[in-house]
Amino acid sequence: MDNSLKIGKYIAKKISENEDIKTLGITDSSKIWPIVANTNTKYPYIVYQRTSLLPEYTKDGCLYNTVTVEIKVVSDNYIKSLDIANKVREIFEKKQYKSDDLIIKNCEIDSVQEDFIEDAYVQTIDFNFMIFEDK
Repeated sequence: MDNSLKIGKYIAKKISENEDIKTLGITDSSKIWPIVANTNTKYPYIVYQRTSLLPEYTKDGCLYNTVTVEIKVVSDNYIKSLDIANKVREIFEKKQYKSDDLIIKNCEIDSVQEDFIEDAYVQTIDFNFMIFEDK
């Protein structure tokens, strides 16, 4: 069965397990949010969101899905936002992963942006994950 929609579970797991991320202030899962962070969340924190899923079909069915995930690093310190974003890049870029739920053959960066929104520096990385069905 294709579990491409479960990419958020993988994102949260890999970020929360990373010791370097913890030393930069993303200390536990209360700093990692799907879609939107709670209003009272203290800086820094990470928000992730699946933004698209594009299946690659063959005559036999779906070969794989390219799932795009937007990961935002939000901090009140510009340098810290860069350091955390760089670590997030290291966690996912060009990595493969296999579990009972998911087979990721590759991950590439699609785009990167930065912004200043509501007194916070925001680093946004869009990743494309190539996810295969376990057959």
